[in-house]
Amino acid sequence: MVRDRLFRGRPTLAVRAPSAAQVPTTTQVDQLTAEIAPSQTEEVGAIETEAASLKVTENTTQPTATLPPTSTPTSTLTSTPSGDLVLFLYNQFGFYMVNRSGSPVDLRRIAFRAVGSTTFMMDGRYLGNRVPQYQLGNLDCVAAEILGSRASDFRFPECQYFNYLRTPTGDSAEVFWIPRESIAQFSVIWNLKEVAQCEIAAERCEVYLP
Repeated sequence: MVRDRLFRGRPTLAVRAPSAAQVPTTTQVDQLTAEIAPSQTEEVGAIETEAASLKVTENTTQPTATLPPTSTPTSTLTSTPSGDLVLFLYNQFGFYMVNRSGSPVDLRRIAFRAVGSTTFMMDGRYLGNRVPQYQLGNLDCVAAEILGSRASDFRFPECQYFNYLRTPTGDSAEVFWIPRESIAQFSVIWNLKEVAQCEIAAERCEVYLP
């Protein structure tokens, strides 16, 4: 009798079978998967696109090198010669003076002297003795050729024709332009001042007279 009461007093659990409305059908599961899948695919695709964009940016962005400033070469300035340009031409046979100044040159103001010598020299008056008023015109030429030499065969193109010619002898003191022992240059003197020195071996010298 007791056993019957204990048994009868135990509560019983009511187990209900799920209704058809609570259990999702296969069609509903497929539909839900289809709805979720595209959103996940879009998120993954967006992440991959962003990663690819970052990669492209990383590859294409290169550090730019900073070049040092280039220096502009500066040209060296030289002073412009001023004065009256005269050209001296000489060899072992003769000495020639050509005026290239564009205006007359007063031959009374010029003289020549072998450097290191007090003997061999020439005054401009010697060259311009017969030049009117000693004024050597533009592009005119005066010359001194050693007497008895072959000077006429070795004249310079700049002075084939001259206004006046002197013919000193070879041992004359006026022959200052010949190289001698310890003499390799001659001075050009203008108004009693030396304005240039010319190399005898060069056989050509341009001088600007102040």
